[in-house]
Amino acid sequence: MKHTSKFIILFFLALYCYSVSGQKNNKKNTSNTENNKDTIKKKVVIVPHVYLGHSDFDGGKIKKQKFDSLMKQGISSHDSLGKEYKIIGFTFNYAEKNIYEDVNANLVVMVDYSLEYCKGDTLSSTISNSLYSRTKPGDTIYLDHIMVLKHKGETTEYQPDSTAILGKNLVCIITK
Repeated sequence: MKHTSKFIILFFLALYCYSVSGQKNNKKNTSNTENNKDTIKKKVVIVPHVYLGHSDFDGGKIKKQKFDSLMKQGISSHDSLGKEYKIIGFTFNYAEKNIYEDVNANLVVMVDYSLEYCKGDTLSSTISNSLYSRTKPGDTIYLDHIMVLKHKGETTEYQPDSTAILGKNLVCIITK
């Protein structure tokens, strides 16, 4: 019995010493990785901002009349240096609030969602024909998955081998 208790005590003592030495080695390794992090150059990811129409409106609350006029212009994209990006396409998601009556004749506010992928920088004709007469305060429009191409240098040509990148999403909340 005495040998078993001595063995158990020695086992836990060895386990404790092993964990303490592991912690010391781990602290040494983290200090080395912190020094390595300083020497590694961080890659800057550019996310182009997207604007409604040819304005600087990049999302938030907007009056119905202003939304209608800007949305008819399409969407545009440029970075903080003024370099423009060509919009290849985007996902248009319209959350329309409506009032319905349930089986107990109670009025219930529900949201209907419409989703469509639009090529280019403007809405498709099927959406634009009905959108401007349907929008009302409380509706929300989400423009996301916006794919853009960057201009080549100072010209307006696009790089033939360039890869499309995602632009920043745009959310418009219609107000009075």
